[in-house]
Amino acid sequence: MIESAVQRPKGPTRGAVVLFIIAVVSTIVLVAAGTAFAIYNATHHTDVVTGQQQKELHASCSFWRELGTAPVSPVPPVKRPSKLGISIVVGSRYAYLGQECGKLPPPSPDLEKWAAYYNLSLPG
Repeated sequence: MIESAVQRPKGPTRGAVVLFIIAVVSTIVLVAAGTAFAIYNATHHTDVVTGQQQKELHASCSFWRELGTAPVSPVPPVKRPSKLGISIVVGSRYAYLGQECGKLPPPSPDLEKWAAYYNLSLPG
């Protein structure tokens, strides 16, 4: 039998080992870069959403404060304000306090009077 003049090495060649190492390192780098990008993107998105929510909450607090401190005195010839009007003012005070917007001035004597007349409880 004739033997080949060139002997093949047993096991992987140097080139195959180098390619394997490059593939492993590339995979690790890509996974790390993808993870870093995902973390950055999630953090940035959270900051943007949080800023938007703060603006919305501030606008909401202003809205509830305006309604919650609105005058409820009846204007003649009306003898008493509507239950709906008083409910809106009382509900606005609850919303303002529920969103932790701060402290409201005490309810006016008229609001206390008409809330009691319509059997509505005032917050605080």
